[in-house]
Formats: sequence, C-alpha cells, structure tokens
Amino acid sequence: MMLHFKKKAVNLYLKEGMGFKTVAKEFGIDHSVVRRWVKHFEAEGIKGLEEYVQKGKLLGQCMHGKLL
Repeated sequence: MMLHFKKKAVNLYLKEGMGFKTVAKEFGIDHSVVRRWVKHFEAEGIKGLEEYVQKGKLLGQCMHGKLL
C-alpha cells in the first residue's frame, strides 16, 4: 500500500508535471519527501520506493503521527 502511495506521488511529478510542493500538498506531506522519492525512483526504479529495513526496524516517514 505504501509503495502505491509513493508511486502515485512520483507519477504526478514525473508524468503530470506537477511541482514537488503541489504534489506534497495533495498528499499532505512535506515537499522534501516527494523530492526524495523521485530521486530514489530515478536512481533505482520501483525498488527505490520500497521500504528499507535497518537494524531490525522498518524505516518510514512519520508525518502527523502516521507511518507513511
């Protein structure tokens, strides 16, 4: 589900030509998060949008008390 959310945000930026701030506002997240997702997607494709596991913890963005 999180992967779908990220991909949708990245597509709005890359395919629809929306800016980082506009996409971020649509999703209720900071524009730096969108920028990071786009950077990861451009570098690694869909794999770049997957969650990372480090030291036994799932890493994600915590925005407004929710794990994205």
